Amino acid sequence: IPMTGAEYTTIKPLYREMSLTIPVGITIKSEVRPALLHVEQENLLPGTQGYLTCEVKNVGNATGSEVVFTVVPSDNVTFQLVEGSTYIGRFEPGMTAPVRVRIAVKDHTAAGSYPAVLQGSYRESDGSTRSTPSVPVGITVAKGAEFRVDSPDIVISPGGTAVIDVSYTNTGDSPAADAEARVIGSHLIVPAKDTAALGFLGPGETRTAQFEISAKSAIPGKQYPLDTEVKYRDGLGALML
Repeated sequence: IPMTGAEYTTIKPLYREMSLTIPVGITIKSEVRPALLHVEQENLLPGTQGYLTCEVKNVGNATGSEVVFTVVPSDNVTFQLVEGSTYIGRFEPGMTAPVRVRIAVKDHTAAGSYPAVLQGSYRESDGSTRSTPSVPVGITVAKGAEFRVDSPDIVISPGGTAVIDVSYTNTGDSPAADAEARVIGSHLIVPAKDTAALGFLGPGETRTAQFEISAKSAIPGKQYPLDTEVKYRDGLGALML
C-alpha cells in the first residue's frame, strides 16, 4: 500500500534484464526398442496348445546382440508357456524379426482376448545386459469346434433293431478334422453299430451319420436316452474330445 504525505518518500526499484547461459549436460542413452507390426494366432483353443506369432521391428537407435524375446501372459494359470521365447541374435535399428511362442490354454477357457506383454533382453557393445521396453500384446482364444446334435425320436419294436440318422453341426469358430461320432447306449439299448466317420467339418458345416440300435432287452413303452460324442483333431493334429 503506497504511503502518501510530505513526510514520506516513494522509492521505485529498478530492474535490469540479463541473460545467462548455464551449461547442462544431457546424455541420450541408445536402446533397442521393439514395435509390433503384425500378430497372428494359431490354434489357441481351450484344452490344447497353439502358437502366437509376432513380427517385431527395432524402432530404437541401438544394435543389440544375443537378443531374446519372450511373451509373458498376465494370467500364468490359464496360459502356460510351452516354448516361451525366441532367440533373434543381432538386432539392428530398422530390422524386423519373427517371434513365435507356443502356449498351452487351460480347458474351459472362455473365448476372448487376454492381456500379455512382449519382453526382450539383449547385450550391449560393452557387454552389459539390458531389457527392452515391454510392449502389450493380446492372446486371443477362439471357441474351437463345438457341435449341435439333431435327431428325431425313434420308435423300436421290442426285441428289434432300427437305423437312426443323427446330424452333427459344427457351431464353433474352428474346423474339426478327421471327426468321428459315437453313440453310447446301455445294457438295455445296445448300439450294434456305434461309430461313424464325419470327416472334416468347418464352422457351420453339418454331417449326418447312421447308427444301428438294438432293443432286445428293452421294456415296451419306456423311453431310453442315448448319449453321443465327437472326437476330432485340431489345427495342430492333437486329438480332441
